[in-house]
Order: sequence, then structure tokens, then C-alpha cells
Amino acid sequence: MSAVVGLAIALGVARLFGRANKEESRPGFFGLLQWCVLLVVAVVVLRGVLAGRPVAFAALPPLLIALFPWRFTTAVLVPRGMVRTAWFVVRGSTWVWFDDNRGGALVAAAWACLRGGGQPRDVAFVERRLGDDAAGAANLLATGLLAQAQGDVVAARRGIDRLVEFEGRVAPAQARRLAVQWCAAEAASRDAWARVAALGDDRDADATTTLLAAIARRMLGRAPVPEPSQLRALLRRVPRRAAFAAAVERACVHEVAADVVAPPPAPPAAATAPPLPAALRHHAALLGGDARGRAADVAAIEALCKAWDLAFEDRATAAAVAARRAALGAKLDPWLRLRETVDADLLALVHARGLPIGEDPASKPDSFGRLRRRVRQRLLDELELHADALHTRVRARRALPVHEEWREYLTLRGAYDHAIAMTGMGLHRLAFQAVHPAVCALAVWLWNDRKNRVHAHQMFRWLLREAELVEDAEAVALQRRNVDAGK
Repeated sequence: MSAVVGLAIALGVARLFGRANKEESRPGFFGLLQWCVLLVVAVVVLRGVLAGRPVAFAALPPLLIALFPWRFTTAVLVPRGMVRTAWFVVRGSTWVWFDDNRGGALVAAAWACLRGGGQPRDVAFVERRLGDDAAGAANLLATGLLAQAQGDVVAARRGIDRLVEFEGRVAPAQARRLAVQWCAAEAASRDAWARVAALGDDRDADATTTLLAAIARRMLGRAPVPEPSQLRALLRRVPRRAAFAAAVERACVHEVAADVVAPPPAPPAAATAPPLPAALRHHAALLGGDARGRAADVAAIEALCKAWDLAFEDRATAAAVAARRAALGAKLDPWLRLRETVDADLLALVHARGLPIGEDPASKPDSFGRLRRRVRQRLLDELELHADALHTRVRARRALPVHEEWREYLTLRGAYDHAIAMTGMGLHRLAFQAVHPAVCALAVWLWNDRKNRVHAHQMFRWLLREAELVEDAEAVALQRRNVDAGK
């Protein structure tokens, strides 16, 4: 009995040392204390095992768990969805999660929640532990895994993908390494091979990510294209290789096509129908059934705009419309109302589809140029409304849990990236001027008042990169000082 009590006390003391560890280097002071305790226990237990004592054999499993908490958790607890046990075991880690074992425990719990099917009790258990303002980068990974457990893969992708951008000492290596693995696996699951290939060059890419990147290069035909023998050699180096065997075989039988220059599109055939009926049929087809298929692209939108320009420029149709208006005594101009309806339909279609409509630097007066300007203005208006709402909340000091603050930032940044991707770099400077005050105010608030340096530092880094792209000298100087403060 005394041996059992002594073992329990020793393991409890070792776990307390692990919970207290906040060192930024390995091994830290509390990590050394924990190891001293565990090594003494290991010697005693080993001597008991050699002597054939049953108590020593019973003490061996908890000792091994205490020595290798993360490996045991990922191999045993996570696949079984044991959320609370996973959190408890990793909470005392001093090596893998040496300076943020609290965040590591949340990652383990969220991962187990995902593998367990996202049960409401498990989700609530993780959510209750995510709101601390002092939370580190590992919390972002846990938040993304929890979003995936709840079925929101888009939110998970947005959060974890941004974690890959983390730089410097603020991101624990293990959190970023797991984020790279998750992003590569998720991108491969939807055949986003260009993203997978890019992650293969990341500094935290492991053997699994390297294998997926090699598969991506073969699927894309991107040099250096690996041979089937090389893919199978990489497969032998990864753990749980059975899960990747099918993907490797698919890549091995994939025919690597040579780059082929696509022939120029054929010129459109001459219109045989009157301009207005032809435009109406084209309009109905694009907004109807064909809008869900291959026709809903920028080329189809531009062709429809040209069809409407022909209709509006047709003098015979305009004269007939004017005569009919006079006969009916209509006060409103039906020709003008039709143009407004067409513009609204096209704007709604482009906005709903997220089509990269481009920009119109020449300010052409045709329908397509007018559509581009309307899309640009709508995106900018929405971005300004979103940024103003965030800025107003920050000025009013209405705080949200830190993972919700990060989600707000990612949502605004997503709208910013989307606006630029849809219109072009001409909107870049205006978009930056819209979001810079709000994001900077949020980052300063997190840094100064809420002492959350991790998230604020990454916001400052992003603002600095964008300020350099738009050549805003004042913003560059400000954000460079902010970034330097976090080094």
C-alpha cells in the first residue's frame, strides 16, 4: 500500500510541475523537475519489475503515460474520442507543448471530439476552455478542429489555414506542424493539389505532408514529377500508411499530361434573331438552369452584356418601345426600367457566384464596364460596413472571447481578400484604407489591455505586409514599429 501511495504522490507532483511549466525553451525549469521525479520513479519501478513484484508491473502503464503523454493521447485516447481524458493527460506535458500545455490539452480534446463525432457534451467541454484572453496559437488550432467537429469545414479551413502563416516564437512548433498536416490532408481530400504542393515546401512539413505534396506534383504534372517507385518509397516512411495507399495508387496510375496550349475560342456566330428576343433568351438561360453549370462564368456574363448592348442600341426596337409607351400613356420609361432590371440581375448573379469579374480601368460605358463598376462599389461598401462595425465595437470596448475575436478578424480579412480577388489590384489600396483602422485598433487593444500578444502580433504582421503592397508609407512605418515590439 505504501508503494502505491508513494507512486500516486510522485505522479501527482510530476503533473503539477508540468502544469506550472511556462518556459519558452526546452527543457524548462519545471520540465527538469518533472523529469527528475519521473526518472527516480522509473528507476524504482524498473527495479521492481526486475524483481518480479506485481506492484511494479501495475505501476508501469501510468509511468509510461506520464513519460509520453502526447504520444499516448494521439495513439489511444484521440481515436476513441476520449475528450476529457485526453485533456487531462496532455495538460501536464512539458516537452511537446512545453510553453503552452494548456493549449495542447485543448488541441487534444478538440481532436478527440472530432474523432468522437462532435457530441454536444464534448463540444461544450472544449468551448468552456477556449475563452481565455491569454490563450496562445494552439487555441486557434483547437478552435478549427472544434468547428470541423460541428460540421463547419469552411470555418475550420479559414482558421487553421491562417495558423500556417504564424511566424516567430509566438506559435508553438507543434501547433503549427499539426496545422500544416491538417491543411495538406484537407486540401488533398478536395483535390486542391496546388495548395498541397505549396505546403510540401513548408518548414514544418512532416513525412505525411511530403508524401501528399509528391502526390500533388504528379497529379499536376509539376516538376519534379515523382515516379511511382518514389511515391511508394515515401509511403513506407509515413505512419498509418494504409490510409494513404489508395491515394498513392491513384497517383501512380495517373497519366502525366504534357502542357498543351489551348486553342483560341471560336468567334461567336452572327445573330439571326432580333437583338431583344435573343438577349432575353440568353438572359433567361444564364439565370435559369444554365447558371448552375458551365455557362455561369465571366465569359458568359460578358457575352450576355454584349447581347444586351446590341438590344439597347437597336433603333427599331427602341422606336417600337417608344410608340407602345405613347399608346399606353405610361409615365415611366420601360427601356430605362429594363436596363435597371438587367443590371440588378447581373450584379446579383456575379455577387452570388463570386465570379472574378475584374476591373474596368478605361471606365467603358457598355453594360460589362458598368457591371464591373457596380460590383466594385458593392464589395467596397460591404467591406467598409464590416470594418466600421468591428471598429465601433473595439472603441466601445465590447470584448469577445479571444477565439471569437480571431474569427471576427478572419471574417473581415476573408471579405478583404474576396473583394480584391473579384475585382483586381485596383481595389487594393481602397480596401486597405477601409480595414486598416479597424484591424489595427483591435490588435492594439489585444496587445495593450488584454495582454494577448500572440493574436495581436499576427495581425500587425499582416497589416505590415499589406501596407507594403499598397505602398502606404505611413502605415508601413506604424506597423513596422508594432511588429518590432513583438520580436
